[in-house]
Amino acid sequence: MRTIIGLAGVKTSGKSTATQAIQEVVEGAVEVALANKLKNTCAETFGIQRVALDDQRYKEVPFEVFGIKKTLTSDSVRQILSSFGIDTRAASELTSLVGMELTSPRHIAQIVGTQILRNFGADIHCENLELGSEGVYIVSDLRFPNEFEYFQRMAENDPNTTFLPLYIQRDEAEKHVTPESHASETSVFLFSDKCKKIDNNGPISALVEQVTAEVIEILKDKAV
Repeated sequence: MRTIIGLAGVKTSGKSTATQAIQEVVEGAVEVALANKLKNTCAETFGIQRVALDDQRYKEVPFEVFGIKKTLTSDSVRQILSSFGIDTRAASELTSLVGMELTSPRHIAQIVGTQILRNFGADIHCENLELGSEGVYIVSDLRFPNEFEYFQRMAENDPNTTFLPLYIQRDEAEKHVTPESHASETSVFLFSDKCKKIDNNGPISALVEQVTAEVIEILKDKAV
């Protein structure tokens, strides 16, 4: 049997904490972030450390603070496409993006992940996940409705698979999201009501308790 746990929520909502909590109670649970291949590609293409794309302390630090300038070039676009197995001739479709200044590690991931790669299929990040046929997998960064629907269809079409989507809701994190925020932040609200809501407006212990209770319950049901 395979269980896919999807964690949705805006940045700093508590998805990383929820992931750690699940791994502590479910032996062998594997995190399979949708952005993993994206971040590896961005780090290699733009010469930045992977930690700068993962750690909240570094993600949004402007490159200008270090006297660095990062720009999207034709060569970098082709390198990104090649990494995802896309014909590099398709770079001609993205000429309007060439020359764009990339201001921070998070900005790089947003531009590459949405304005470049999703042009070649909304499910591209889902399709690049490595999922086995058995075990518990934590998709720790659901951000778009099509990603939710991708795993929902997977569970509907495969009796061996169960999908548990959890929405981590935190007021302090959500108050910083506006209509002008990047689509990777605002789109989560388009499917959040289809997920099991986890209230993260109290102590971390309460978040951990809620998440682990949901996971243990669904695994118990599968074992019956």
